[in-house]
Amino acid sequence: MEVTRPSLRSAAGRSSSLLVPNVPGFRRAAAAPKSNQQTLRLHHGHMYVLDPVGQRPATAPASVNNDNATIASFRTTTGGLNEAASYADLSGRYSIRQQKQDRNCKAGNLPFGRTPKFLKYYNQVLNFTAYYSEAVYESASETKRIRKCVIYYYLEDDSIQMVEHQQDNSGMPQGAFIRRHQVIKSDGSTVRKEDLRIGAYLEVYGKTLHIVSCDDFTRRYLASEGNAEAASAQYIDVPEDTYNTTLRSRMQRETGADMSIPRNRKMHQMKQFMEARLGKPQSKQDLGMFLTNERKVLNFNCVWDDTENLYGDVLVFNMNYFLSDDTIEVLSVHKTNNGRDPVPKLLRRGKITKPEARRPTTQGDHAENDFGGDSWTWYDFYIGVRVDIHGRTLIILDADDFTRQFYAEQGLELGEPIEAQRPRPPPIERRIPAYNGFGSEEDSMRSVFSIRPTPPKKDLKKLKENSGRTLRFSISMIGSANGAEVKPSNSGRLFVLMLFLEDDTITIREPPRRNSGHIGGNFLFRSRVKKDEKNYYTPEDFSVGAQVVVNSQIFEIVEADEYTLRYMEANSRRKFPQSSIDAIVQKMLDSKEAIGRAVIKYDKGDGVLTIPQLAQLCIDCDLGLSPQEFLTLKRKLDRKKKDKFVYSKLLKLLTDEPMPTAH
Repeated sequence: MEVTRPSLRSAAGRSSSLLVPNVPGFRRAAAAPKSNQQTLRLHHGHMYVLDPVGQRPATAPASVNNDNATIASFRTTTGGLNEAASYADLSGRYSIRQQKQDRNCKAGNLPFGRTPKFLKYYNQVLNFTAYYSEAVYESASETKRIRKCVIYYYLEDDSIQMVEHQQDNSGMPQGAFIRRHQVIKSDGSTVRKEDLRIGAYLEVYGKTLHIVSCDDFTRRYLASEGNAEAASAQYIDVPEDTYNTTLRSRMQRETGADMSIPRNRKMHQMKQFMEARLGKPQSKQDLGMFLTNERKVLNFNCVWDDTENLYGDVLVFNMNYFLSDDTIEVLSVHKTNNGRDPVPKLLRRGKITKPEARRPTTQGDHAENDFGGDSWTWYDFYIGVRVDIHGRTLIILDADDFTRQFYAEQGLELGEPIEAQRPRPPPIERRIPAYNGFGSEEDSMRSVFSIRPTPPKKDLKKLKENSGRTLRFSISMIGSANGAEVKPSNSGRLFVLMLFLEDDTITIREPPRRNSGHIGGNFLFRSRVKKDEKNYYTPEDFSVGAQVVVNSQIFEIVEADEYTLRYMEANSRRKFPQSSIDAIVQKMLDSKEAIGRAVIKYDKGDGVLTIPQLAQLCIDCDLGLSPQEFLTLKRKLDRKKKDKFVYSKLLKLLTDEPMPTAH
């Protein structure tokens, strides 16, 4: 008998149990749909437990009455994402925006039949004051300590928060020691408002609190609820422990201040941060003001004129006023190379008290005291106002466009900008110290103009062109620079002045003369000589007849050698105009006729004039020639140095065109 084995394919057709199970990466059997039903659904901001599908209606009823029984028997359906059209429309969502509108309007037509507790008691808190006794071990001065606290009961959700307010110099961590939540009593039930009344004892987490007082709102609420006895209960005095009594007496004895009076001391930021980490609740600023004016800052340009004090200056600042919390910061405006440390701020962000609202600082006051006086606000600022910043008077000069637009929207006018008139500093006279005689004066001046002096720079081009060229002059001493007359023994002294063209240095030597009474030798070593306080002598200052002051002695140039005269005539156009024959002829043309008559006067029939006659002719015709110009004219007419010349040469110079001069 033949037995046929069934295949997997045929078996899969008959029963799904024979299929290969699903494994990662290999799926043969499709997942069967599950019939799990959703039992929780969110409608209008609240979670509802849904009945089976067959027991709940498919759509919301056309109208819903405010009857509690009707609302209780009503079962909601799956809501959409749109806003609810009305309190009877349960197909939409009851958003936070809609809740806020209903809360502001105090609307009662909500889909709850009546106003819920979270709307009815929104922002309503009962305030009770209590104390508890804490045992103190290992102390010889006290056995227990009384600690005060405040109980906040939130009516909207029956939650409780307990806070122990900060006490100066207590040495204990204080703040919120029970955060907001529903507190469970020993019997398992939660603490209700009926458990809180003056004189009652409340056991919370091993501490027994005795309630001694409450605020006015709590009394009015209890009276409105019909609990007249609790509303009219008398305050209970808090017992005083040994530690607080001793501390108060010691502080009053040491400081002389009444410890029962609050000092309104502002807490340091680091201390405030540390206590916030320990659980102390911090005061909240106006949230609406913060959201409205967030990132809105008024900017003013200010100036502080401190020139009245020694080393004072005019400093520029930017003052920012933050509208979100009415705080002010003052930033420094630095300029390039102003010589000041780059300190970014004059005043960090905070409130500034007006000077008239401050009181003198006494011993024990904190550095950041807030005495509760009036602070500067944006309403007090305008162009030209003086703002006192801890003894520095800042003047507002201008504001930016946003600030002016803000004041215009408020109906206020800032005023026209003010230009800061900074007084010009007096000119600083640079005084150069006198030359001390060591080294050259130029070398000594390098240490005046530089911290690290370097050798004086030389003109290499001039040094190359004029290397080895020296001009020699014969000079005589004629007087003293201080006005004193020359001594008879010095009247006939002759010196030789040598001018080195490569660096404009000068040396003066006196040739030895027999029976003169002077040894002779060097009068001035080679160096540059100053003509005045700023300038030195240059080759242009030397000519026959010129005067030179060296070492407070006045010298007159009497003569020059042949090389010097030729060099001066060759460079007459650039450096030595008195050696230019063309310039001399142009000077004589105005007296051309007078010169002709003088020539006829001195003519003896031989057509020759002597050099003394030429000198007398220049005086008679009033030509105004300097000694160097007369010497140049003489050299032009008497080239062979015979002390005479043919006067036809002179007349030819005056009639012909000016001859070019080599240079």
